[in-house]
Amino acid sequence: MREMQVDMKTGEVKTNNTNRPQQIPVHKKPATKKQMKAEQKHKKNLKRKIKKKLKQRHKQELKGNPATQPVKKQSKEQARRVTKNEIRRRKRNRKIISTAVVMFLILLGFILSVIFIFKITEFRIEGNSIYTEQEIIDALEIPLESNIFSFSTNEKENLLFKEMIYFEDIEVRRRLPNTVVVNVVGAVESYAVADGNGYVILSQGLKVLRSTDELPQGVCLIQGLELETKVLGETVTATTPEQQELLIKLLQEISQTSLMPVTHIDITSDYDISFVSDNRLKVVLGAGIDTKYKLDLVEKVVQDELLPDQKATLDASSASTTKSVWVNVGDF
Repeated sequence: MREMQVDMKTGEVKTNNTNRPQQIPVHKKPATKKQMKAEQKHKKNLKRKIKKKLKQRHKQELKGNPATQPVKKQSKEQARRVTKNEIRRRKRNRKIISTAVVMFLILLGFILSVIFIFKITEFRIEGNSIYTEQEIIDALEIPLESNIFSFSTNEKENLLFKEMIYFEDIEVRRRLPNTVVVNVVGAVESYAVADGNGYVILSQGLKVLRSTDELPQGVCLIQGLELETKVLGETVTATTPEQQELLIKLLQEISQTSLMPVTHIDITSDYDISFVSDNRLKVVLGAGIDTKYKLDLVEKVVQDELLPDQKATLDASSASTTKSVWVNVGDF
């Protein structure tokens, strides 16, 4: 089917050999202002309706999914409470951090001072001793310019006590910043214990000082003490702990009286203990019980009833029950 089109400007007729129906253009009249306003208002209403439907659909979707529901706003009091807790937490964290920093600085300062400041430059020896200061310093085995905290005072005391035999007591201490002080008490030959054909010489603290064939003058002979160990430089030990305790207790209690010096002690039997005071008084204590009370009675009798140079035997073996001391004046 042939189509014919007429050009309105030129008046030419155009043909188109297509089977489509012929379309004749329709010319619309221009819209009036009233129509244009009505059309614009219709478009706005349409947009508003579409937007409202989208909002409703969005709300329905949010209600169906709890994870997407909006978070409720906090009240002013809740917000204030959270803020205060947060402030407290921050203050606490700052305090912990500042304390840790201060502790670290103190530790660092101590380490640096130990390394670079506290170096030994002087040794000071105090007390009485038969050893020279240089001998004591050499025995310490602490080099000059070494750190003052690089050794144990207890270990050095034990070392000197064993190496330097004639020390009764030793104290090693630090005097900051750079001095090591050694305070010593010299050992005195005080007691002797028979051992075979000779004697073991002991200090006041029962430290083994030496062995000898003859009994030295001015030394108290302990009779009946059976030795378990007699290592040079160490405290002597008896074969039984009971005898050891008895001897130590007896020596301590006698030393607290005016019956010193004691020249002979006999502990052969636990029930017949006796000793000789100043080579002129023999004191019989009997069993090793109430020895302090017996010694007090003996001391009172010596002071009240005997002359200063008088020899006598004082028997206090039954003083625990009789409250008295039997006295026999004369040689014993």
